[in-house]
Amino acid sequence: QEEKILPLAAGSLCFTFCQVPVVYILSSEEGVEIEFKDNTTKQIDNLTLDPASSKKVFERKGEIRNIIVKLNEVNLR
Repeated sequence: QEEKILPLAAGSLCFTFCQVPVVYILSSEEGVEIEFKDNTTKQIDNLTLDPASSKKVFERKGEIRNIIVKLNEVNLR
């Protein structure tokens, strides 16, 4: 219920899903990083959210600050 500003690097893409910012960035490795409101992070080595984190997003619990999706540019061609 509050407005926030999220600085983005050039070439990145951001949208919100269930009020959670999702940032896509190009990287040499693929994976997902979940940043929680308590300043902890969770690294996932593939492009799929785990069930517990997914549930937190869909239920709009407010526990996730943002999700960073790292994509390898080679796989986009």
